[in-house]
Amino acid sequence: MNIYGDWGNIVAITKRCQWRGIRVDYVPIHGADDFSHVESGDLFFWGGGQDADQMSVFRIIESAKNHFVQTITRLVQQDKVFLLVCGGYQMFGRYFIDAQGNKIPGLGILDIETKASGPGVTERCIGNVIIKTELELEPQTIVGFENHGGQTTFVAGSNQGLQPLGHVIRGHGNTLRGGVEGCVFRNVYGTYLHGPILPKNPHFADHLIAQALRVKYQTNIELAALDDTLEWHAHTAALKLAV
Repeated sequence: MNIYGDWGNIVAITKRCQWRGIRVDYVPIHGADDFSHVESGDLFFWGGGQDADQMSVFRIIESAKNHFVQTITRLVQQDKVFLLVCGGYQMFGRYFIDAQGNKIPGLGILDIETKASGPGVTERCIGNVIIKTELELEPQTIVGFENHGGQTTFVAGSNQGLQPLGHVIRGHGNTLRGGVEGCVFRNVYGTYLHGPILPKNPHFADHLIAQALRVKYQTNIELAALDDTLEWHAHTAALKLAV
């Protein structure tokens, strides 16, 4: 589950930690045999993938789904940090219905549902995006690129208290005309923004790192400042592209 440069999010997190002298151990999960490694994680990333990729991942999870879901649910309740992009975001929901009408069950951890527009769809959520985030970040803008046919909505009547990652200034977001992008639940952050999202949003990357460290060490963590000149150039360039 890694398209549109999503691997760059792992690189960004790793480098921003290493530049501060924070040790990072990257542990990939390739199949059910690796599920035992999940328990020891502090910050989790699940990238995007096409419909066929999501079905393949579902088949891997299916063999040990109850255990996997119980483990992930427990980690979410412990406030471990998750960054979910596109397909990963969808898979954390109740289900995804693809363009052919196939219903792919999700993990059911987030009260969201995703439906593709159907066969012959001509309108996708695609292009550069700017959102104004609900998080306490400075600046409040987050930029990225979206390309998805699936339309994600929060489940009506849910008491989970999901909040959008932000309100759309430019682009689409969760749906073609819904006006909101992504979701936040505890320390779970879902988004459709590829590009990847973190290299040109260093404030968001540091938010995830700081949250993960706070949970791990149960104390407030202030990250050392970095020279983010290039990162902010990238952020500003993306703002101009999306205008």
